[in-house]
Amino acid sequence: MCHCEVTEPKRFWESTWEALSEDIQHKRRLILNFPTLQLTASQKKTYTLIEIEKLMQQAGRSLKNYPDIELPNADELQELGNRLINEELNYDRDSLKEELQTILKNINPEQKKAYDAIMESVENGLGKQIFVEGHGGTGKTYLWKAITTKLRSEGKIVLAVASCAIAALLIPGGRTAHSRFKIPLNITEESTCEIKQGTHLAELLKKTSIIIWDEAPMANRNCFEALDKSLRDILRFTNQNSNEKPFGGMTVVLGGDFRQILPVVPKGRREHIVSASIKRSYLWNYFEIIKLTKNMRLTCMPHNTEKQKEVNEFAEWILNIGEGKTTSDEGEEWIQIPRDLILEKGNDPRETIVNSIYPNLLSNYKEPKFHSSDSVCKASTNNRSMNQMYPTEFLNNLKFPGIPNHKLKLKVGMPVVLLLYINQSAGPESSCRQMTQSGRLC
Repeated sequence: MCHCEVTEPKRFWESTWEALSEDIQHKRRLILNFPTLQLTASQKKTYTLIEIEKLMQQAGRSLKNYPDIELPNADELQELGNRLINEELNYDRDSLKEELQTILKNINPEQKKAYDAIMESVENGLGKQIFVEGHGGTGKTYLWKAITTKLRSEGKIVLAVASCAIAALLIPGGRTAHSRFKIPLNITEESTCEIKQGTHLAELLKKTSIIIWDEAPMANRNCFEALDKSLRDILRFTNQNSNEKPFGGMTVVLGGDFRQILPVVPKGRREHIVSASIKRSYLWNYFEIIKLTKNMRLTCMPHNTEKQKEVNEFAEWILNIGEGKTTSDEGEEWIQIPRDLILEKGNDPRETIVNSIYPNLLSNYKEPKFHSSDSVCKASTNNRSMNQMYPTEFLNNLKFPGIPNHKLKLKVGMPVVLLLYINQSAGPESSCRQMTQSGRLC
């Protein structure tokens, strides 16, 4: 209906609505957490039309263009306004409760202290601001998982965001902060989030119990201040005296490590980067600091004393770099790298690199069983069911841009064309010409 002309839309709808609504009841059961929900034919039609309207709007069209099809009334169309809320409530609470029991069994005392403080603020509506500080491996992501699992199992909304996309992927249901809160890219001290009263996102924020922001030190302080100003405005009809409270009285938890990447200021000097940090914001005085110090990654290492010692020494060296304790005699900006982390260049540096990355390549490249890695790395997990969750057949079928396939199958007698971009800026034709002139196959 979006891309071609349908002569009789109503007849088309009446003849297909049962097939189109086949999974509507199942979907509503999951959203409402009501396993025995039974919808009438009229209700199924209504919800199906709503889903179709969503798809039509994505294509720049609407069912309003087809008068023959009776649209749901205003109350039923309100479902479209709750789309974001339904997405944040669309969790299996029973499975989350079971998962929470396992998570809390493995939580350490430092994480439990932070967990209790955050849950107290949410359950009692205290609206605290908490910063969880800890270097890599101290279990901040595991703490976020415990909090989100607990609250979502109770039907509460948790907005989990991060300053970068990679960190957001590690949090259950995570998004980037700029995407979730509509933070302007060109941020200034006067900026606010592009969220208006009455919009879908504003209604979602009104029903949110907590905001978790991972890798917070990477974001410019103006991002947090923009969110603060927007929440004070949006929550003024929900939280009493919200305009006088940081983040409108909502519980906000930030996490990260100031030893790692700080805000990027184009062409900025050291003082500009420090000035852009969250610690220079007026909001920092409201935050309660909770520190995580125990490296949980070391507890997942295999029972190999020598290997554990090696990894522990490397972890301490990385931590000392962040503390500014690992410097050479040439100045504070120079770091002494341990010899075991450096490749000796030898007579041929290129050969040294190749032998390090592809050991025994000449003796293995003709071996039929010499394929890519087909197992999950267990260095950062203690899940014994990894092999069952990710079988070898699944891993071997994964394909990524820029990475060779697990196995390349060629038909006997099939011509093979090899291209090498020697001069990428000149394009493949120039590279092909260079290869031909050098006597290579093209």
